Amino acid sequence: MTNVKERAPTLEEFTALVKEYLEQTLTHISADELDRYMNDAETKETIKGWYDYDLARYHNGELTYMQFVIGCASGAGYALDLMY
Repeated sequence: MTNVKERAPTLEEFTALVKEYLEQTLTHISADELDRYMNDAETKETIKGWYDYDLARYHNGELTYMQFVIGCASGAGYALDLMY
């Protein structure tokens, strides 16, 4: 039996997961403010950096799919929460 690896999320999917995390933690800001924060160049750069790092770890077999989409997206969200 072959071990088939699940498709890694795209950057857009990863970003959406990070946003979902932030919607739960940054409850004191409006949806419009969260959208502005998510569209900020520094925020986008931070998410892409986390994504690229974790994507490489996923492809190297260091992370499972669930670790990538739950743990890594939440980790990026937590960092952005602290940066806000």
